[in-house]
Amino acid sequence: MTASTDFTETVKAFDAARLAGDIAIAERLGAALLAGWPANGRLMYHVGASLAKYGLGDTAYAALRAAACVPEPQPHWLLQFGVCERTRGNAEEAMALFDRALAADPKLAPAWVERGLILVGREDLRGAADAYDHAIALGFRSLSVFVNRSVIAFRLGEGERALELAREAVAFDPRSLVAQVNAATIEGPLAGYLRALARLDAIARLGERDAGFHRARSHTLYKLERYEEALTAGRRAVELEPANPAAYELVVRGLIGQGRHDEAFAVIQSARDVADGGLLRVNHAMLDLEVGNRDRARETLRAVVAEHPAIGVAWYTLGELDGFTGSDETARMETLLAEAPALRNANDRLLMHHALGKAYLMNGDAARAFEHYAQANGLKRAMLGYDITRDVTNLEQLAVEFSAELLAQPDPGANPSERPVFVVGMPRSGTSLVEQILASHPQVYGAGEARALPIVFMERGKLPRSEWPQLAQRYLDSVGERADDAARIVDKLPGNFAQAGFIRLLFPNARIIHIRRDPLDNGISLFITLFDHGHAYSYDLRDIGRFYNAYAKLMAHWRGIFPADRFLEIDYETIVDDFETQARRLVAFIGLPWDDAVLRFYETERAVRTASKVQVRKPIYRTSVKRAEAFGAALDPLREALRGEAG
Repeated sequence: MTASTDFTETVKAFDAARLAGDIAIAERLGAALLAGWPANGRLMYHVGASLAKYGLGDTAYAALRAAACVPEPQPHWLLQFGVCERTRGNAEEAMALFDRALAADPKLAPAWVERGLILVGREDLRGAADAYDHAIALGFRSLSVFVNRSVIAFRLGEGERALELAREAVAFDPRSLVAQVNAATIEGPLAGYLRALARLDAIARLGERDAGFHRARSHTLYKLERYEEALTAGRRAVELEPANPAAYELVVRGLIGQGRHDEAFAVIQSARDVADGGLLRVNHAMLDLEVGNRDRARETLRAVVAEHPAIGVAWYTLGELDGFTGSDETARMETLLAEAPALRNANDRLLMHHALGKAYLMNGDAARAFEHYAQANGLKRAMLGYDITRDVTNLEQLAVEFSAELLAQPDPGANPSERPVFVVGMPRSGTSLVEQILASHPQVYGAGEARALPIVFMERGKLPRSEWPQLAQRYLDSVGERADDAARIVDKLPGNFAQAGFIRLLFPNARIIHIRRDPLDNGISLFITLFDHGHAYSYDLRDIGRFYNAYAKLMAHWRGIFPADRFLEIDYETIVDDFETQARRLVAFIGLPWDDAVLRFYETERAVRTASKVQVRKPIYRTSVKRAEAFGAALDPLREALRGEAG
């Protein structure tokens, strides 16, 4: 038998074994071909690629390497060997092969995709995005490409692009659980959590045994303040994936939402052996912060950043606790922000910028602080795709819907309860302080920033006015769930200022306390605050000014309608200057006898979950008055917007 005949017969036998599924024989014959004809690039590619379909054994690897090593290898041979190297964990070797393939054929779309995968692993998100975009531009279409590219866009803070790609992935394969869960995850903050929940509910049967589905559903329900359901979904995620720290975090959040703080601590303790990179300890610190254990929270966070320095949320929370001790920490954060690969995604970067902003403020450098806050807010705005015009228009329309004429017509069937007290105003105006003052009275329950009123407000169009008492009762049932026999329930969601007319119709005997603050001080406090959700206008100075003007105009409308015994306006600065007088005024306004416990509001033991959770644990202080002066001309866009000047 000639060498030519031997070659031909061996190739035929190899193909026959491969097609018959006899992998052991195919691999033995492939090894013979590799030994006899290693310089035949086409043959080596055929052998290697064929065997690679059944797993990357040594013969497949060696054959593909031989194909890549011949003079002038075909680009797709280089691509295939690069995939082999990547799968084996040899990222640098794989990237070199993909680069060679693309140098020979820039239109080889799968090589761009593979390049993107490696760049994601390096946390080079911008480079990965460019690689995927090259593949898509070349007409490459696959579920994984759309999903991965949408996740990259989301991590880079490119909200609208992320949403577009996530929905494109769903259109590509509507039955894909991965695509649907990814779309819901991205839709939540960008298009609304109700829409995200509807998507998840529609695929509930598909995701019944998938931990990722239950994690997404728990997070979405938490954002909708449906805490019991969020807890159930989080626990299901733990059952399915007990080694995933994110699942435990969701259980903790569900418990916190229900005020079950001791159980939340216990869950974190039970997961102490789960490898989490420090995140569960950050949650422990945040829980400590919420219930007032500030020293233990600082200690925990300092330990976390010592072991895992590239956790943005740990530095951010340490800043919220005024936990920075000097310039060394500031320099360390600057270095991490510039160099740490783990901080290349938008969310961690904005958290680090916030932490640096706080550090520079504590060091007295307002200019550097403003630079970091501005960079953080730029990242946040890109995630949201926000337009201030919509909010301004909505506030204007509320004055029309709840006109003086409408509110002058009392409903004899309205709920007569005097329990609700609404503390309203702009966020960061002092509403948390006033709630804490009132909640220190033994006959008052502080409900925090309850979402109950916005929920029933959205239902108003579905019922005739005659049935609105049902909405009033639903509200009372919700906020009073843990109020026991408290004479007054304080709801301090600042944005309820917009629903004051609705409140008047639901509860004609309810009291509204409007907290006002200097617009510049209020504006800069908004600008340097990272909200958990909502308040999208707060990440741009001009938007803050336009929103403030619309708010002030609506409050003037309510001021002209409400009776004085149901509507009190008080300035934050006045509370700071003359605390006891104003505290007595507040207690008298809500119709309760004075109690000296109100003067020691900062000692009151209760969970506080608002952006002011640190401040309300302190006695009255003056450092927030005239805060804007330190920022000088940087606030000119806010000043111009407040004057009504277009930017």
